[in-house]
Amino acid sequence: MSQPKTLEAKVIYRSNHSQLAMISLMKYGGIWERLGLEVSRMDLERRALNAEDELLDGRCNMIFGCHITPHWRVAHGVPMICMAQTVNTAQDMLVSTKPLAGVKDLKDRVLAEQEFCDHEGHLTSHVRGTYELYLRDAGLSSEMLDVKPLEKGEKMQLLLDGKADVAFAPSSQERACQRLGLHTQLLPRYPMVNSITLTSLVPLVQDNPELYIRMIKAIAMGIAMVHKDKEKTLEILGGNVADRLGIKDDAELEIFYQRMRGNLEPRLCPKITSLHNAYRIAELVYPELEEKGNPVKLWDLHYIRMLEAQGFFDEIYR
Repeated sequence: MSQPKTLEAKVIYRSNHSQLAMISLMKYGGIWERLGLEVSRMDLERRALNAEDELLDGRCNMIFGCHITPHWRVAHGVPMICMAQTVNTAQDMLVSTKPLAGVKDLKDRVLAEQEFCDHEGHLTSHVRGTYELYLRDAGLSSEMLDVKPLEKGEKMQLLLDGKADVAFAPSSQERACQRLGLHTQLLPRYPMVNSITLTSLVPLVQDNPELYIRMIKAIAMGIAMVHKDKEKTLEILGGNVADRLGIKDDAELEIFYQRMRGNLEPRLCPKITSLHNAYRIAELVYPELEEKGNPVKLWDLHYIRMLEAQGFFDEIYR
């Protein structure tokens, strides 16, 4: 069987915490090579607008991530497109100096958190938007609370220094926070578009659809590895990811693996509740979207549907 013509992927990714593991599985598991993908660029850019500007300027041809600002871009005529989704939930926790009953118990507490929007009116981070929804769903908002701005980005130090009572944090930090003597309370899984979303521009996809089909396949095959080959997955994660994510021992690596396995979406489809909550954040940041926007306009799943009809997803799980 002849090797496929090699296609070049220039990728910006958005988060070490939520994306580096999958990137490492595709790279060190040989998936990109088998599919004829040459990933000539894989660079981290934490700010969504900067990543999108690189896409618009032609410095990359896809982004792993960007879940909120593309809705604003599309509403203003920019032909952004999302084609595949790896995670449809957020799993976060409350971290506090004293035990709390839940999010509703934050009403008279000092919350350590970054600003919701930056000085230009854009969301400071996706996770900050998710934390705001936790508050809104509990009948609160950051505007109703005493919010202590972060000092050099270190929430937990504010709690340890007595300058704040509580903070939100990813559940993956549970053991680290407990080692500091802080109280943790896991929040229920929350519907939210998260981790790798395959994002690009309509003209780029139209000019080279095979590139994006192969990357969709690569992401799906990486997820299949997590489900089918735990030994190889742990070997790659332990050798290439653990130190960078602060995973200290085999027990923490096992916890990371189990959470990853439970969160990943095998067939790469977003869920409507996840899309809805991401769009709620977008509307809080950009109120004009309530009239000008549409949460489904950003998405095109026909490549996923095509691969499903061809039996691709069934085949990789055999």
